[in-house]
Amino acid sequence: LNQLKLKFGREFGDCVLQELVDIMEKENSCFSKPFRNSGSSFCILASGADKDAVETYFISVQKKMGVQCSLSGGCVSLQEYQVPESAVLLNYAESALSTSRTEGKNQLVFFNPEDYERKLTAIELQMELEAAVRDNLAGFSLESQPQIRSETFQLAGAEALLRFTSARRGNVPLSEFVPVLENSGLIVPVGLWVMRTALKQCRIWRKKFPDFRMSVNMSYVQLRRPEIQAEVLSVLKESGLPGDALMIEVTEGTELQEYTYLNTIFSAWKKEGVSI
Repeated sequence: LNQLKLKFGREFGDCVLQELVDIMEKENSCFSKPFRNSGSSFCILASGADKDAVETYFISVQKKMGVQCSLSGGCVSLQEYQVPESAVLLNYAESALSTSRTEGKNQLVFFNPEDYERKLTAIELQMELEAAVRDNLAGFSLESQPQIRSETFQLAGAEALLRFTSARRGNVPLSEFVPVLENSGLIVPVGLWVMRTALKQCRIWRKKFPDFRMSVNMSYVQLRRPEIQAEVLSVLKESGLPGDALMIEVTEGTELQEYTYLNTIFSAWKKEGVSI
């Protein structure tokens, strides 16, 4: 709907919303009148209806609105989840709606408590990560995984592996906190801290191993920022190390996107001796 408003104007978007409300009111007289929850989100109370009746209602409204826009829906069973507070029920419904939108849109999703708990956990973790970043990256640490040359079996360098220890939960799995960092944008300050810290350690180890090199992972969220090209070179200069002390590792998914844009950045880094 936001795209329609952008293309045809707010008045057109409001007409679409009014049409949706009219269809919802007429579709099933046993259901309550729709009320606006927020933005383009509307709610109804389907008292006495079972799952099949709700699905039939949604599909019918969806078909009638199909020419104008797609329609996503979230539903909570009042019989299964007897919550006395309406605000909590709305949270449950919004959680189901959010799942519908993130899993392809234009579908009806029924509330799942496990999914809801995962979202709450992610929200709590994001708040904790935000606090950690504000507190000079408290709770974050690096582990170094040695890299050995296969032909000589000599130590060539190490890969910097990010870790996060929660004051509440202890060690948090990488697969859990990294997506939160990426989705929230926190990966930007954390990523620069990782590079800065890894190069600082590299400088110490180079006293014993002159050709020692640190590998640092970088996500597409970091690479899509125009500032990243200069930021990496600035951190490298700040470390006092030559470019060959740093290797940047990107994901396979990143390599396949926006090749021309990324190649410009990579070329600038390679000129300074940085490996990709």
